[in-house]
Amino acid sequence: MNDHTFIQVITAIDNLHGAETIAENAVRDNLAACAQVNGPITSFYKWKGRDYKTVEWKVEFITMSYLFDKLYNKIKELHSYELPEIISVPITGGSFDYLEWIKFMVQSGENNDA
Repeated sequence: MNDHTFIQVITAIDNLHGAETIAENAVRDNLAACAQVNGPITSFYKWKGRDYKTVEWKVEFITMSYLFDKLYNKIKELHSYELPEIISVPITGGSFDYLEWIKFMVQSGENNDA
């Protein structure tokens, strides 16, 4: 994946506080330009041979591909699930100004760490 491509990273968790904690930490640590918490949603899935129906909150992050591994590790650190959903979807287009804002936000955080 190109280091300068834009991505959306998605996870879901079973409580609002957990979703907000993950979102807030990712943005604060400049791993994402923004994060949105949506929910509650109803998820249906199989886990260890059983069918489940769970109320969850979805967290969507907007970031750049070169930050995926760090964001992945942050989500894993803060997530309560044994195997959380963490997926990355490429952003193939969008408003030029918005995409430039994403780049500026994540890169400005890198400059502050020096």
